[in-house]
Amino acid sequence: MRDSDTWSRILDLNDYERGEMITVSVRACADETTTEYRDGIDGVAREITLPNRLTVPDTANLTASPEYMPHEDGVRDTFVTLQEFIRDGVTLSMSDTGENYYRGKYQIAAAVFDEREADDVSVMPAGDAPSEEDAGGYWNSGAVATLKGKAAETAMTGDFADSTYTLENIDPAYAGKWLKIALRSVSDSNISSWWSDEDDTTENTVNYQWIRIPRIRVEEPKITEGAASVYYDLTSGNCTLESVPEYVPAVQTELDFKLQSYSDGYRIQRIRKAKESNTDELNAYRYDADWIYLEDDNNGGYNIFCSTSADTPLDIQSDGEEPVCREDETAVFVQNIQAGDTAVLPVKEETVQNILDKPVSTQMILSWTPKEEEKEAYFRLILPDAETIMDYADEANLFTSQASVQAVILGDDPEQERLAGYESSEISSWYRYKPTQIEQATEVTTLYDYSDAVEVQSGVSIEASVWKDTAYKLTEKTADGYSIYQVKILDSDQERVLDLRNLSAYYDISSETNILALKDAVYAQYAGKWISFREARVTEANGGNISRWSDWTVPIVLPKLIVESPEVTETTAQAEYILHRTQGDDVPKQFDARQYSWLCERGIHDKIEGYQIQIGQGEDSFYAEIKRDEDNIWYYTSPTGEQIAVTDTLTLLQTESTVQEGAETYTLSAEVILNLTQTENGWQFTVTVPVQEISVKEENNRLSFTFECNMILEPIPVNDNYETN
Repeated sequence: MRDSDTWSRILDLNDYERGEMITVSVRACADETTTEYRDGIDGVAREITLPNRLTVPDTANLTASPEYMPHEDGVRDTFVTLQEFIRDGVTLSMSDTGENYYRGKYQIAAAVFDEREADDVSVMPAGDAPSEEDAGGYWNSGAVATLKGKAAETAMTGDFADSTYTLENIDPAYAGKWLKIALRSVSDSNISSWWSDEDDTTENTVNYQWIRIPRIRVEEPKITEGAASVYYDLTSGNCTLESVPEYVPAVQTELDFKLQSYSDGYRIQRIRKAKESNTDELNAYRYDADWIYLEDDNNGGYNIFCSTSADTPLDIQSDGEEPVCREDETAVFVQNIQAGDTAVLPVKEETVQNILDKPVSTQMILSWTPKEEEKEAYFRLILPDAETIMDYADEANLFTSQASVQAVILGDDPEQERLAGYESSEISSWYRYKPTQIEQATEVTTLYDYSDAVEVQSGVSIEASVWKDTAYKLTEKTADGYSIYQVKILDSDQERVLDLRNLSAYYDISSETNILALKDAVYAQYAGKWISFREARVTEANGGNISRWSDWTVPIVLPKLIVESPEVTETTAQAEYILHRTQGDDVPKQFDARQYSWLCERGIHDKIEGYQIQIGQGEDSFYAEIKRDEDNIWYYTSPTGEQIAVTDTLTLLQTESTVQEGAETYTLSAEVILNLTQTENGWQFTVTVPVQEISVKEENNRLSFTFECNMILEPIPVNDNYETN
């Protein structure tokens, strides 16, 4: 190679031993195209002793920054942001081992692999793998990508004492994968070392350093607020985003967010506005929540799942063959959505006004707007909050307290492929608040993560409840406020899950107590089964959010559901009975009677649907059933099946006792009477029956009449899952 007036040639001296003497001479050679000149004579010979090679670097001394850290729930700084990764890359650092006494640099070769290989000390073929895909045996054979080949002779900055090099423009798709790095020492005045994987096996040097590319946090799907027009057909309850003249128009709050690269889907959380207890037994509030999950279907779209902690279940029909939500076992498949689709979600609210005497139920809607020339793809989340209905505005129709969106990485195994390379994004949180008593305002903020999981308090208890429609009551003393519980029912061997759902608890501020009502309709059937639960806290700071779930509690057995028999009081009284004679008139007289009384009180006896009253014993016993309806109106069902409303006094039975005295027959006719009296907290029942023995003086005779009218009372539970004692 000629440079100005200087000629040079690079010689490969690898075939010579270090320290060997070589002779070098130069002679001029004639141009092959000329006939006027011939080669010159040999030049003056110069003897050169070959220097030793530089020492092969110890790859173990190569480190990287930022360092890879595995995912750990609730732990920060185990990742870099996407912007940081693109801006800063991965910086490699190498320190001198003390064996290179010369001035020089390190050269690196780096390739990306899916998995780390075992350490190797064997001799590898020199150079880089050919471009053919089937070429094997080279240091970078089978690599996902070669970032710096050996042929590139990429030198680190610095010297043998301290060198650095920043790998830039690494594709974020390689996050969590492995860098396979080979090294060699180079110098202007000494022969370069072998590459760390090409030196003799007697050197026993490890060929490569394996460095894991740091995990990347997906970018936040920032919410922007707008408004959407939705049109409702009051007859069918259907809705559309297209204007239909005969439909009722509503303007609803819209939250938009862009699709984010490298995410597996999106978690949308919605906290409804505070709800006041509608029971007489409780003066407290709670927050219901809804969850919407979008999970990548590996076919260009997303599967939509929904879950709620509200009392009213989501109206979703399932045949058991739908996709299963990976994030939440309680979530139910709604539908698949592709770019350009719109999905009406099973989350609805009923507005406070009627249109044409029909209530308007507003819906939550999700629409996917595909990418256009200058606009990125984005989702439109239309909340059920009606800012106006037919131009009518009412604050009561603003149903959402807070809504948030997070781009998520699915999985819970830190070594799982996706979670090994990426972290779920920060949370974009929209919330509604009142800066003044009459003014409504909204704001969007960024939450770094969900707040830490709470510890379930040791004072938590579960007991059978006396409340109407409630099987069990869970109470927890806590000063931290509103909670949502995930409740799991297990069979007797604690292996099979019988029921799993989210439920919001009421929070009584005065007693600092969470109160969770487990309803009869669901939980009464599980008496004697095992129950476990975990808890998440609804926080009100920064616009509000929901914490991470706590650990599951140790399962305990649900107590039996027992309806206690009422306490019956027996007293004496007077009653008017009729004495019949075969000769003479009927004579009404006052006689001794027995009265059985008991109370049925609201909030104490709500598990009692009614009573079975037995008069007498044995085959001749008389039975009467008294039951109440949902409006607490009591009814008696007669032997003929007729339902008779009990308002005050009702004759249940007419009974007689007959005595023969000579030629005269005497019959004493008595009544069994039920009396119902309204009390301050419920009702008092009184049953009046004749005493067992009634003595009547008739002329010179004393007649003795016998009545078998003892009363036995059995409560009738609200359903068959309750036992009576």
